[in-house]
Amino acid sequence: MRLRTANNKRRARAKRAFLRYWMTLKDNCQVCLGEKGGVRGNENRIRGLVACDYCHADGSARRMADAIASAASA
Repeated sequence: MRLRTANNKRRARAKRAFLRYWMTLKDNCQVCLGEKGGVRGNENRIRGLVACDYCHADGSARRMADAIASAASA
Protein backbone atom coordinates (compact mmCIF):
# COMPACT_ATOMS: atom_id res chain seq x y z
CA MET A 1 0.00 0.00 0.00
CA ARG A 2 1.37 3.40 -0.99
CA LEU A 3 1.57 6.10 1.58
CA ARG A 4 -0.23 9.38 0.96
CA THR A 5 2.76 11.66 1.13
CA ALA A 6 2.56 15.40 0.51
CA ASN A 7 3.99 14.93 -2.98
CA ASN A 8 1.34 12.34 -3.87
CA LYS A 9 -1.39 14.64 -2.59
CA ARG A 10 -0.08 17.51 -4.73
CA ARG A 11 0.08 15.27 -7.79
CA ALA A 12 -3.49 14.03 -7.24
CA ARG A 13 -4.74 17.60 -6.72
CA ALA A 14 -3.02 18.76 -9.91
CA LYS A 15 -4.53 15.86 -11.86
CA ARG A 16 -8.05 16.69 -10.63
CA ALA A 17 -7.55 20.35 -11.55
CA PHE A 18 -6.42 19.38 -15.06
CA LEU A 19 -9.42 17.09 -15.53
CA ARG A 20 -11.79 19.86 -14.44
CA TYR A 21 -10.13 22.20 -16.96
CA TRP A 22 -10.27 19.56 -19.72
CA MET A 23 -14.02 19.10 -19.21
CA THR A 24 -14.62 22.82 -19.89
CA LEU A 25 -12.93 22.73 -23.32
CA LYS A 26 -15.08 22.54 -26.43
CA ASP A 27 -15.09 19.68 -28.91
CA ASN A 28 -12.75 19.85 -31.91
CA CYS A 29 -15.76 19.53 -34.21
CA GLN A 30 -15.20 20.89 -37.73
CA VAL A 31 -18.92 21.11 -38.42
CA CYS A 32 -20.28 23.22 -35.55
CA LEU A 33 -16.87 24.34 -34.18
CA GLY A 34 -17.82 23.08 -30.74
CA GLU A 35 -20.94 25.25 -30.36
CA LYS A 36 -23.27 22.31 -29.71
CA GLY A 37 -21.29 21.28 -26.65
CA GLY A 38 -19.78 17.93 -25.96
CA VAL A 39 -16.60 16.72 -24.35
CA ARG A 40 -13.23 16.95 -26.03
CA GLY A 41 -11.68 13.64 -26.90
CA ASN A 42 -14.69 11.63 -28.08
CA GLU A 43 -15.11 13.09 -31.55
CA ASN A 44 -16.04 10.94 -34.54
CA ARG A 45 -14.33 10.94 -37.93
CA ILE A 46 -16.75 10.85 -40.88
CA ARG A 47 -15.20 10.78 -44.35
CA GLY A 48 -12.14 12.62 -43.04
CA LEU A 49 -14.17 15.24 -41.17
CA VAL A 50 -13.99 15.50 -37.36
CA ALA A 51 -17.51 15.73 -35.91
CA CYS A 52 -18.90 15.81 -32.37
CA ASP A 53 -21.54 13.33 -31.21
CA TYR A 54 -24.36 15.84 -31.75
CA CYS A 55 -23.44 16.57 -35.40
CA HIS A 56 -22.96 12.86 -36.02
CA ALA A 57 -26.38 12.04 -34.55
CA ASP A 58 -28.39 14.67 -36.46
CA GLY A 59 -26.61 14.05 -39.78
CA SER A 60 -24.97 17.49 -40.08
CA ALA A 61 -21.52 15.98 -40.55
CA ARG A 62 -22.61 13.69 -43.38
CA ARG A 63 -24.35 16.55 -45.21
CA MET A 64 -21.28 18.75 -44.82
CA ALA A 65 -18.95 15.98 -46.02
CA ASP A 66 -21.17 15.43 -49.07
CA ALA A 67 -21.13 19.16 -49.82
CA ILE A 68 -17.33 19.27 -49.57
CA ALA A 69 -16.99 16.22 -51.83
CA SER A 70 -19.34 17.63 -54.48
CA ALA A 71 -17.57 21.01 -54.43
CA ALA A 72 -14.19 19.33 -54.83
CA SER A 73 -15.37 17.26 -57.80
CA ALA A 74 -17.00 20.24 -59.56
